[in-house]
Amino acid sequence: MYSDSTDSFFTAMTHRTSDGKPDSNITETTCRCDGAASVPEPATLALALLGVPLLGMSRLLRRKG
Repeated sequence: MYSDSTDSFFTAMTHRTSDGKPDSNITETTCRCDGAASVPEPATLALALLGVPLLGMSRLLRRKG
């Protein structure tokens, strides 16, 4: 499907609705290996953009106080 791919396995653990016991699912799948960089989720970027300046400001206030 992709020019550069590899076969791998996908594993998931769910609980059956009939009796609530764990059910392991192991499925063979083909993974893309194009080397593209992953893009972080918007929430992760928002936390970084808010958190880094707040950490800097808290350190600045500690030095002054």
